[in-house]
Amino acid sequence: MGSLKDNLQLLENIAEHVLKEDSVFVVASRRSTLDKCRLPL
Repeated sequence: MGSLKDNLQLLENIAEHVLKEDSVFVVASRRSTLDKCRLPL
């Protein structure tokens, strides 16, 4: 049971890290999209 709990904790840590990475990526992609929109204007 202990190893299962450790695995769940590890999965939670990975999920949290991935979510943070995703949010950073989303913000970066939004910024680049905004920059592309600004260029023609």
